[in-house]
Amino acid sequence: MGLPLPGAASKFAAAFPVFVSASSVGISPKLDGSIDPGRVMRVGDQSWSVFKPACGEHWIECSEAGDSKILFEMVELPEAESAEIALDPPRPTLADLESGNLSVRVSAPVALEGVRVRLRLTAGGMPTITSEGVLERVPALVRGTSKIFQELRAQLFKTPITSGAAKLRVSVDGFRTEVVELLPPINRLTYDRDTGLWSAEDGLSREIPTLIATADAPILKSGRADSRGLQLLVADARDHEALSAALVLDHGQPAFAPQNCIVPPVVREAVSLSDRFGIVDLARSAVAWRLAQCRNAISDWQRSSIAGELEAAVTRMLCGDAWLELEEGLDLTILSSHGAVVHCAWRKWLTRGNDLPVISSRSDRARLNGYLIQRLRDEIPDVSLALSEWDDDTAGNLDLAVIDAYDDLRRYHEDLGHETFEEPDMSRPAHVWKAALQEAAVLATLPMFRPLILPARRWNALVNAWYGELTQDDLVDLLDSCHVDSFRRPGFRWMGRSEIRTLLQFWLCPAQVIAGENWGETLAHALSDTQTARAVRYVCLRWRLAARDLPEIATA
Repeated sequence: MGLPLPGAASKFAAAFPVFVSASSVGISPKLDGSIDPGRVMRVGDQSWSVFKPACGEHWIECSEAGDSKILFEMVELPEAESAEIALDPPRPTLADLESGNLSVRVSAPVALEGVRVRLRLTAGGMPTITSEGVLERVPALVRGTSKIFQELRAQLFKTPITSGAAKLRVSVDGFRTEVVELLPPINRLTYDRDTGLWSAEDGLSREIPTLIATADAPILKSGRADSRGLQLLVADARDHEALSAALVLDHGQPAFAPQNCIVPPVVREAVSLSDRFGIVDLARSAVAWRLAQCRNAISDWQRSSIAGELEAAVTRMLCGDAWLELEEGLDLTILSSHGAVVHCAWRKWLTRGNDLPVISSRSDRARLNGYLIQRLRDEIPDVSLALSEWDDDTAGNLDLAVIDAYDDLRRYHEDLGHETFEEPDMSRPAHVWKAALQEAAVLATLPMFRPLILPARRWNALVNAWYGELTQDDLVDLLDSCHVDSFRRPGFRWMGRSEIRTLLQFWLCPAQVIAGENWGETLAHALSDTQTARAVRYVCLRWRLAARDLPEIATA
């Protein structure tokens, strides 16, 4: 008798002893025919021999003749996750919540389904803000881009928290509630448009110089605010204070035409040389444009476009021209796992032709594509799992999902009073569906970048990671586990964990990267390690794609 494993006969946990009782008086059981018990226990009138077998198959000899044997196996218990709620980052701020960088991980030792989750945000003098949803499965990572967080931010936008800290309460059915304090930015600066002065939270205006940037000169430099065109204003202060308070002004005259961002000449160095800008100035300006607040939606779109151009310039400096050329050619609509399934299914005539209606309108094709992604996602939430458990019934269910997607489009037409097609019907070969899923599984891993990420073992480690369940700390661990440093000498690393984290945060959450001292100089280390920069960029792309494609929250 030992600690039995559930669902398995004659298998016991290796961390616990095995007790054997001999029915015949005077008979001492032996392990594997020769090992005597470590000790003997007496319980009532029964004697029990105690053994501590190692992992593996064993047998107990229970008779002197050796003709009576009991076969069993000792099995190492798998490591089980504890039931807990954890936030990423561990010490979040209000800015992390507002920017979508705050995630919640729900861990559990066993798989759970249909678990209700509730977010509750409180602050002094403000009405309570709540948002609810249902986790389709646990363990799960609830990203800041999920619907439950989007609903919370939408309410927060209507009643913003202007001062003091807020408390976020995360409640999950069956789990201990997690309460965390969300601190506001430290010593936030504000700009007075009338006086042109900056003031801190103490309310005192200060003679802090202003740095200016525009679309045709997007790098920050000293100057005075102009009353024309789109302008970025940043206080000439410490990055954490200045960049978190950056402003974009359009002076009430938003430009509807795209603002052409003219990236100036750059040099692959940390600091600027002559009229060529180094990565520190380029990255600082990119973060300033990315974090800057703008009141007008059109001007805010222009701001985002300029920030994207500068980030692309940083990516080119760190990863090279060949990398950026591949990245700019990506069709993001087909690189999520289910978007890739729809793309591959369309190419193989699984979702068009034969018995299916002809969709000629471009807008209807885009709408059908969205319906197909949602229906296929509902049918096979995990493409890899569907392939591992593949059978003909799965193919039949995918046929039904396609029919439902066309029905969604047909009902959309009917609701608008438009003429539409008849109810569709179709059937496709199971092996063609399986081939489409196999192609999609490869496409979602961004295989075009494989030749640019060396060595091969680093690519193998990164390509096989399940990014849908990884926090930013997990991403650092992943990159560190397969790191090959450019400074190949013992006892020193040119790109350590802090440099990897800084590079990761620059691309994923710039609001966090500016909290580090000399983050620009730390980022510049990657100029001398292109392979690591590419590895970090690849991880960022995969993580972003997974964030956009995860349906972990269903609205309550």
